[in-house]
Amino acid sequence: MLWNQVRKTYPNKWIVFDSLKQYEENNKLIIEDVAIIEVYEAKAYLALLEESPLTGYAVGKNSGVPRSKIYKVLDSLAMRGDILISHGSTQQYVPIPAKELIKNRRVKAEENFKLAEKSLEQYNQSAKNRENIWNITGHDEILDKVKECIISAKHRILIELWKEEFKELESELKKASDKGVVVTII
Repeated sequence: MLWNQVRKTYPNKWIVFDSLKQYEENNKLIIEDVAIIEVYEAKAYLALLEESPLTGYAVGKNSGVPRSKIYKVLDSLAMRGDILISHGSTQQYVPIPAKELIKNRRVKAEENFKLAEKSLEQYNQSAKNRENIWNITGHDEILDKVKECIISAKHRILIELWKEEFKELESELKKASDKGVVVTII
């Protein structure tokens, strides 16, 4: 489904989609084709996992997906490779095994992450040249950033901590000290 079709079909709605076709141009990820992942698709796939092969009518009946939508849902699942269609006198549908579906999604996600990493590499250097001033909210988020700074320290760490925070950072501070970083705690 092209993006302009997505916007017409799902105006003012949040959607979850899977990128079917993309490429990189001028350090931008261009997504040409997407597949919308809907509740009906999940219901149809699960119904086929429970029993298959089934006709489209039977998938709709077993899954609770309305008859008016089931064939569009099944076409979408087939287009993504989540189900297979046997073209006999009556079309029947079979799901790919759940492990295969998960593996395919994982591979696709990894491809997207690698492409995103490659696309965002140019920004990494500019982030290193900025002043180290952050506005971070949330206890865990702050500790994660402090841990990241401790791990990346090469020469010296000067840190002021409460006892409770020290307990949460002790392991990282010890590792930094063990690799030769001078650690001073106030």
